[in-house]
Amino acid sequence: MGFCVYVAPLRAANRTGVSPLLDWLLLKHPDTPRSRAKQWIVAGRVSVNGVVIRKPHQTLPEPGAALVLSDRQAATLDCGSGWQIHPRVSLLHLDSALGIVNKGAGLISVPAAN
Repeated sequence: MGFCVYVAPLRAANRTGVSPLLDWLLLKHPDTPRSRAKQWIVAGRVSVNGVVIRKPHQTLPEPGAALVLSDRQAATLDCGSGWQIHPRVSLLHLDSALGIVNKGAGLISVPAAN
């Protein structure tokens, strides 16, 4: 007794040649589960023409070789004079082991639960 399994085909680009980033990534990495590809995009590991895109359903024309999946290795984020993450808090430095913030006076610092 056999059984039949339906496998949905990847969506091809529509008539205008534009499709979601997730579809282009899955065409380039066909053995990757859809959920894992979404995780890569949201984590900032996917870039097109050097620009990181974190929205899986953002539409774009066929990226070709410009679509790059970066390594899992953490890098240092250069924040320049500070990246505003809250009206009274800015991020000064971030890497895989350390984050440095500049917080406004009066904001309390509370250790995170491990």
